[in-house]
Amino acid sequence: MTSLASKARAHVDPAAPGGEVAQKEMRVTRRFLEGCGAGDLTAIKRLLFDELDASAAPLRVKKTRDATGKTAMHFAAAAGQAHICTFLYRIVADEIGASPAKDVVNAVDDDGSTPLALCVAAAPRESVL
Repeated sequence: MTSLASKARAHVDPAAPGGEVAQKEMRVTRRFLEGCGAGDLTAIKRLLFDELDASAAPLRVKKTRDATGKTAMHFAAAAGQAHICTFLYRIVADEIGASPAKDVVNAVDDDGSTPLALCVAAAPRESVL
């Protein structure tokens, strides 16, 4: 079964105007979201602050989504990466404000799940109880 992200990548034509830029952005997005899920804070910081425009980091945290609408916070929460969740929240809260940071925490994916819902769903049953 082919994922929506795979289908989207297949439809980006590098020869089309902006196609190469779109493919590069998809690679950056994948690295960012996978780093959040893996809990690799060093790689996330390097990507956000060294490789990309550091001033855009808060907006990238707030707006980046995969093909199913999951944000970086969804990826981190579903994998139990509390330190990444804290880091993501702080970037947005410190640079944009508390209200946008709450939006990051309460973001809803295409299935209607928030990061907390994914965290609870992924946790061992005895931890949730």
